[in-house]
Amino acid sequence: MQAFHAISISHKKISLHQIGAIMPNFSNETINVLIEKFGFQEFFFLNTCNRILFIYIANNQLSKNELRTFFETLNPFIENVSDLVDKCNLYKGEKVVDHLFRVASGLNSMVVGEHEILGQVKKAYNHCREQKYIGDNLRLLFEYAIPYAKRIYHQTGIGRHTVSVVALAMSQIKNIEHKSTKKVLILGAGESIQKAVKFLVKFGYQNISIYNRTLSKAEELCKSCGNGKANSLDNIEQHKEGFDILISCLDFKANFVNKELYTKLLNKDESPKVVIDLAVPNNVSIDLKQHFNLRYIDVESLREQANANIEKRKLSLSDAEAMIEEQKTEFALILKKRKLERAFSEIPLKMKEVKAHAIETVFEKELTQTDEATRALIEKMLTYVEKKYISIPMKMTKDAVFGKLKK
Repeated sequence: MQAFHAISISHKKISLHQIGAIMPNFSNETINVLIEKFGFQEFFFLNTCNRILFIYIANNQLSKNELRTFFETLNPFIENVSDLVDKCNLYKGEKVVDHLFRVASGLNSMVVGEHEILGQVKKAYNHCREQKYIGDNLRLLFEYAIPYAKRIYHQTGIGRHTVSVVALAMSQIKNIEHKSTKKVLILGAGESIQKAVKFLVKFGYQNISIYNRTLSKAEELCKSCGNGKANSLDNIEQHKEGFDILISCLDFKANFVNKELYTKLLNKDESPKVVIDLAVPNNVSIDLKQHFNLRYIDVESLREQANANIEKRKLSLSDAEAMIEEQKTEFALILKKRKLERAFSEIPLKMKEVKAHAIETVFEKELTQTDEATRALIEKMLTYVEKKYISIPMKMTKDAVFGKLKK
């Protein structure tokens, strides 16, 4: 396991902006250069908004100077490389396994127990496997780690109690009556809005209008809405259909929906409204609560509930920690078993060579003096002995070394 190495960069030591700047134009070509330059035998990478993780198989761990070259190769325009190197967490051997389990199960996430990371790890693994960066060692690691991370999530309380601001916000409109006829007006088409739309569709909302700066993104998102209508944000003041629910998440649009715009969007409709503002800073002016009949839900109002749920999740950390310790021990045995299998893998070929040499060289003269039936019987007996000679020592060795380890 000493050939396992990892480089980890996360929100715990650097800002999300810095993480995003490290790998702006990530490409398979760049990875191939890294693999060749540093002699990685196998390679995996994960790139999310708050974490970058590299796991590689190699004889030696990268030195600080090599790490600088590594990041400069990854991104020639990267700034403060020395500072970045100092803030990296480096792992080797069993600690790589431990770290991957913690990442995949959500223990190391910004929000403890968040489930999205497991899907991101799985997607990254499948990509690296398709690109043939993954060999036998990392295949074993990920094919073991991914289902076990799922087990941790479901068998402990680490994933219970909603902490997603989007999920908490959308739960506020889950039980509204006559959802299919309610008009939903959406501003934005980013990640949070995409998640919100999934909830809307799941809950049965059908009348959805999406306004976004990039029209193509709104159009793409509308494909999942059934009767969704896409529009450019530039045309928002021309929206005359009104709304029952307004959901907004626009980047850097503080108080975009002010009293004047909100009045236009109402189009003289005075019935109660629900406003869900998922942006920070708020897109919808909080002052609107003083002038209109609306229920106002924003990130700040949900934060207290989310934090309380996070604390509930943390109570399950000890259970998750215990499962990880169990996993590490079991995986170490699985890796040793696979190493033994690889060591035995050449024996069948060698035995075939011995048998062929015996038949064609050592006992060739004697065999030529036998009839075809006798010769066939001798070869059949040799093949039988060959297979038994291979399987018996393999089984005895595995039983002696691993006992009753599950296959």
